[in-house]
Amino acid sequence: MSEHAIKKLSKRVEAAKSRVILGLDFNDEFVQAGKAAGFESPGQFSVYLINAFYEHISGIKLNISFAMDKYLGDAGFVFDFVDGEYPDLPTILDGKPGDVGDTQLYRARADKNHYHADFYTINSHMGPMATINPYLETDPKCGVFVVAASSNGDAWSQNRYSEGVHNYEWTLLDTHRTYRNKEKDETIDTSRVGFVVGSTKPDAARNIRSLEETHGFAPAWFLMPGFGKQGGSLESVAYAGPNAVYPLSNGLVNPAYLKGLTPLQAVIKWKNLINEASKYESMPMEKRVVKGLLDNDLFWVSAMENKEDWRKLHALNPDGSPNFSPMYYEVRHIQQDFGLMQNASYLIARTIRDAGLNPGAIGMVPYGALGLGYSVASHLELPSIVFRAEAKDGKLDYIGKPPSGANVVPVEDVATSGDSTIKIIEMLRKAGYSVTDAVALIDREGKAKETLAATGVRLHSPIKQSQALEYFDQLCPNHPGLRIANKYLDERRQKGW
Repeated sequence: MSEHAIKKLSKRVEAAKSRVILGLDFNDEFVQAGKAAGFESPGQFSVYLINAFYEHISGIKLNISFAMDKYLGDAGFVFDFVDGEYPDLPTILDGKPGDVGDTQLYRARADKNHYHADFYTINSHMGPMATINPYLETDPKCGVFVVAASSNGDAWSQNRYSEGVHNYEWTLLDTHRTYRNKEKDETIDTSRVGFVVGSTKPDAARNIRSLEETHGFAPAWFLMPGFGKQGGSLESVAYAGPNAVYPLSNGLVNPAYLKGLTPLQAVIKWKNLINEASKYESMPMEKRVVKGLLDNDLFWVSAMENKEDWRKLHALNPDGSPNFSPMYYEVRHIQQDFGLMQNASYLIARTIRDAGLNPGAIGMVPYGALGLGYSVASHLELPSIVFRAEAKDGKLDYIGKPPSGANVVPVEDVATSGDSTIKIIEMLRKAGYSVTDAVALIDREGKAKETLAATGVRLHSPIKQSQALEYFDQLCPNHPGLRIANKYLDERRQKGW
């Protein structure tokens, strides 16, 4: 390999105008398809496919496990052929070794000597440094794709939840943190580490990109299997963004998945579908959260102009103004949608980071923001503290004990008047903590900002009510409630509220 693997992949994707990777799985289906086409060995069939598809693919991926039974020689033949005939075509050896120490080191050396691939897939469950470094050190120009979220539904341990988050999130954060801390080491290039993210898991692609955005990591390259036989979703293409490639294997050779197309027609079809899907940029995080609230009936806008009808919309006046509002938020139930709560908490965590707050702990405002607060604290790896809404016998009663004197940032779901946040600020200060800033997911642009400023606290909010209404207009075009909401807001501004 004469060129950095990531640079080689980027150049090939641009040159071919394609993100399709030719998957070579030497299983029974592949071997039979090759024989039906007149080829006695899977190696010869692979060469035929590479020659036929070259203009429309951005690389090849060979699953070495399928070759181990009878076809190791064919596997080596394929890699030698690509190196000789198509040196600009990136190669991926898919084996997912997950051992450590000398065992992984000798596997890395063997893979390099036999296959000299540009990329290797890795299972990092035994620790990123111990499983990934042997490959990066053995070949200073290679890249690795670490298994994050499998497209295979049987991979339950990889796709399950663990302590409130998906295992793939721990994989990503552990790997990113490990290599982020090594950025000053010139022998390690963090861009060489990508992730395997199944295209059958669009939420995984969305959440991983959200995690990267929240923690300030550059978007890693994704290898996204699962199209064709496993039924991958084109939605995952939009979420993944430009740094992603999509291997196709059975979907290109098995008549059951070709659906009357020739293999070349199938490659071109998938190339065009993926390119078209990639034009739809993933929604900004703020818009995703507003959409999630709408989808879960946690935010709505009344189409009725009669204020008495607004009263029926919500029994209590949510914004503390003399009049009821045609807009209603029920964010306290956000935990009913795990993905939505994750996105919202990522957004709050990003707001805290971007504002340079560096808190020592996160404070929760009972009771609507408890779930959000705990999730934010988890993302930022900070302790948390929550007070009972009603103190016992006039004494402070709270759970959690951050270091004495720590700067605590209270987290709210919706800020309107600021009264509930003020109560927590007073309790935190009485308990000996410093409070200079607070964050609310949604600022209804009422009096909360001014109320908190009077106590020396700055209010930060990733979503303003006016912004939420703009997204509402985009997501629900021509909805009559938008005119009513804007009229209400104009009247409120004229009255100084």
